[in-house]
Amino acid sequence: MTDHGAFILVNVYVPNAATVERLQFKLRFLRVLQARTEALISSGRHVIIVGDLNIAAARIDHCDPDVGLRDLRIMLGQMDVTFETHPQRLWFNEFVRNPAVRDSSTIEHEHLQNSCMFADIYRERYPTQTGAYTCWNMKTFARQTNYGTRIDYVLTDCGFVDSVQTIEIVQNFQGSDHCPVAANISYELPAGSHELPPLCAKMLPEFSARQSSLKGFLVRNNSKQQDAADNMNTATTTTTTALTVCTSDSSRSSFSTRRSKTSTAKQITATTTPAGQLSLKSFFSGTPATVAPTTAISTSVRSSPIPTAEQDIGILGTNQSQDSHSQIQAWKGLLGGRGAAPLCTGHQEPCVLRVAQTQENKGRSFWYQ
Repeated sequence: MTDHGAFILVNVYVPNAATVERLQFKLRFLRVLQARTEALISSGRHVIIVGDLNIAAARIDHCDPDVGLRDLRIMLGQMDVTFETHPQRLWFNEFVRNPAVRDSSTIEHEHLQNSCMFADIYRERYPTQTGAYTCWNMKTFARQTNYGTRIDYVLTDCGFVDSVQTIEIVQNFQGSDHCPVAANISYELPAGSHELPPLCAKMLPEFSARQSSLKGFLVRNNSKQQDAADNMNTATTTTTTALTVCTSDSSRSSFSTRRSKTSTAKQITATTTPAGQLSLKSFFSGTPATVAPTTAISTSVRSSPIPTAEQDIGILGTNQSQDSHSQIQAWKGLLGGRGAAPLCTGHQEPCVLRVAQTQENKGRSFWYQ
């Protein structure tokens, strides 16, 4: 149910009634719908009801009105029930006025017309149109022969009928066992009616002071921007200090500079990680991963001899191979990979994995026994 200012739109699906219990539930649902919408009309609002009501109002709205009548009588235990006296149809005729008596001047018909607050717009415009169905049985291809029912409606309160300019059942619109019912409404809002409708979601207590604005999805939080700026400043300071310490000894500037670039890159990565950001591995493990603090300045001086270029390359190669091996092991721990081959049902031996080359299954893998 949405409030559009000029009218309140109720988009509804009424349950089906295949059993006695479901029929009783459906009748209770309809009475609640009637009480809610009539209360809105009594408060001075216009109401439009659209949707699947699961009721064929009259014989003209059903391709075979007497089908299933015997089962209905057995289900209700009433052998005198007819198509017109079905409980759900009796409710509909009390809820929606009959277009045949719309312009009647008799006292009985005038009382009947005034007691109904809603009008069936399609029957108001086309009271004698046959074959105007909106639902068909797709299992029996009933749509091709137009063997269906009209159970989808556009109902408005009687004071809003003239605002509906046109209405049409779009039977050539495919894609479902139902077809759309399109209505064109023209209504002028009175001057000064720009305020939010009282039934707007923002007015509901459960959404009070908790509804986010559009700006919140486009502008970053200032605190997050300040944290990112502080982290960037820290990373810059760490890089400068590390380079100064490593290049202070001119006798081994070649090796130390290269090593400082590697360590500085690691320091930048660890320092610029925003607070609270987790690694990929933390989503698969039981405890979240944390970044260990990195010491920016090292004051100890090594007394080991200066390594040669061959030793330098060997050290770097060893570190890279160790890092690569550890990364591979970490990914293997996260991703289990393909499981063990299943055993064949005959010999209980492992099956062979093969890739099909035929046109239908080309590229697909199958286990062969």
